Amino acid sequence: YDLKVARNAGFASGGDEFMQAVKDGKIKLDEAKTNRENILKLLEGHTDAYINDRLSILQSLKAVQAEKDKYKNVKILEGTLVSTEKAYLGFTSMDKGKFVFKDDFVKKFNAAIEDMKAKGEIKAIADKFLESGK
Repeated sequence: YDLKVARNAGFASGGDEFMQAVKDGKIKLDEAKTNRENILKLLEGHTDAYINDRLSILQSLKAVQAEKDKYKNVKILEGTLVSTEKAYLGFTSMDKGKFVFKDDFVKKFNAAIEDMKAKGEIKAIADKFLESGK
C-alpha cells in the first residue's frame, strides 16, 4: 500500500485489517490530537488519507476552509467505508432507586430516537450542521 494515514490519537478507527496493515508496515499511521490537525496534514500533503467518521471530517474541512483562503476551493475525495462503530448512551444500574424516572426516560428516549430516524430528522440535523459549518 505504502500509504501514510492520519488518525486522531486515542481512537481505534480502521478496524482489524487496517491495524494489521499498519503492523505489517504497509500503512504508516500518523496520529494527531485533533481533526483540524489531521485535516491540515491531509491538505498540505503530509498524509495520503485521514481516517475518521464522515461528519467529523466534513465539518472540520469546512472550518479550515472558512479560516484559510488557500483551501476554500479544495475538494477531498471520499474513500470507501473502512469500518463502522456504534455509540451508546449508558445508564447506571447502581443508582439504588435514586433515579425513579430512569426506566420511563430510557423508554421515551429510545422511542424518540427511533421516531426521529424514521422521519429523517436525524439526517436533517446532520445536514444542517454541515451546511452551517458549526
